[in-house]
Amino acid sequence: MSNFFKKEDGSLNIVKVAICAVAAIAVVVVLIFLIKGVAGGAGGQEKKLTKRMEELGVSFYEDFYYKQVGSTDEARAEFVSNYAQTGIKVKLDDLARFNSEQTDAIRAEFVNKKTGESCDMTNSKVTIYPQSPYAAKDHKIEVNLVCGFDKDGKKDDNKTTTTTTTAKPTTTKKASKK
Repeated sequence: MSNFFKKEDGSLNIVKVAICAVAAIAVVVVLIFLIKGVAGGAGGQEKKLTKRMEELGVSFYEDFYYKQVGSTDEARAEFVSNYAQTGIKVKLDDLARFNSEQTDAIRAEFVNKKTGESCDMTNSKVTIYPQSPYAAKDHKIEVNLVCGFDKDGKKDDNKTTTTTTTAKPTTTKKASKK
């Protein structure tokens, strides 16, 4: 061992060892946060905003849209089945407005923190693909997020991130005929 860690009598100086150990751990923790921040900063925000748009799309479809398209479950299922292939496209601006109490807060969330620019409220959108048996929770969602996140140091205004989620399928019981 180095003389730095020894007392004058040759015994180990526990206080110096403890201070150095704590300092080393602190340096490692700081380095991890710095590496994570540099490597995952924009990507982390991009993932977060993509997930948030997905959540808004799910809420829009299940809590609002689906209830508006028919007076019965059967009528709703028949209506949304027409969009299984083409999907129902909803702009970020519309997702923000459908819950009028949170419009400003939602718009404020969708800002590229690195550039300070707002995400494109028209070209950022979710596409909702209703899935059989076409109940409210039977859908797949695709997210297209346009927020100008950097790619290889160059601003990419047409950046799109796509993610798909399938809601938990529900089972619909049909009445048996006797």
